[in-house]
Amino acid sequence: MSKYNYIITKIKLLYKKLFGQLSVINSKVEIKGSNTTLDNILIIFPIDEPSFRVALYTFRNFEGNKKTNYFYLINRVHHSHFHLMGEVYNMNYIKSKLTTDDDFNNLFSIDFDMIVDLNKNFNYDLALIINKMKSKFKVGLSKEFSDMFYNLQFNLSESDILENGYEKIKSMLS
Repeated sequence: MSKYNYIITKIKLLYKKLFGQLSVINSKVEIKGSNTTLDNILIIFPIDEPSFRVALYTFRNFEGNKKTNYFYLINRVHHSHFHLMGEVYNMNYIKSKLTTDDDFNNLFSIDFDMIVDLNKNFNYDLALIINKMKSKFKVGLSKEFSDMFYNLQFNLSESDILENGYEKIKSMLS
């Protein structure tokens, strides 16, 4: 993110926070082991193609919990490559602008137990969507502004590869 975009994003987020348009994420997370049931999980796959391919490769054998409903939000351009079991929703990411399909609004009526964002880079539009959705746990990779949107973050150091971060998230979901 360029310095100019960083400053503009910071101003936008400050404005939204000041005027109550940005929900405050609950930083206190209590996980009670086997008592915690995850009925509905939304996994947001990366927008950019290289990260999407790494995530898809990492999750290629993902079966998850049979009692859990999995929902996936993917960039429409990757739809033909996507094969995981669950409900798939599309978004369009063209020229740094995120748009959604009509059926996308159905996601806002679902009470998710967990939302997982696999994007390695911060995306303002996607972050606002995640902020508006209801969920006990919001999970993502640690990045700029992530403290405002996720109550559980996975730190991926500069020397670490992206696949390792996705593996950690996948093992948490299994």
